[in-house]
Amino acid sequence: MTVNTTPNTISAGAFGRTGIPNPPITDATESKLLSSEVFELPVERLVDLWLAKYGNEWIDLAELQDDSFYSLVYMRLKSIGELEVHYLTDRARYVCRKPK
Repeated sequence: MTVNTTPNTISAGAFGRTGIPNPPITDATESKLLSSEVFELPVERLVDLWLAKYGNEWIDLAELQDDSFYSLVYMRLKSIGELEVHYLTDRARYVCRKPK
């Protein structure tokens, strides 16, 4: 794995171009993420939790940044194609939803 050593880089990572600097990803950070309960729960359970909280509504990804659990749920569900993500040009934001 490579380590991002450039300070305060802003990239189109998991939350798109939010303007928030992404911290460097290290082996310790990756290990902490993978040890999260989000990666131990079955996908079906994560989908149920997502639908219980958000339903099929479009959610601004900026809302997920303050919720460490659901930001990881987003990352996992997005990586396996369970969520749609679109860029809104009128607001310069990314939104996501669980398709019906």
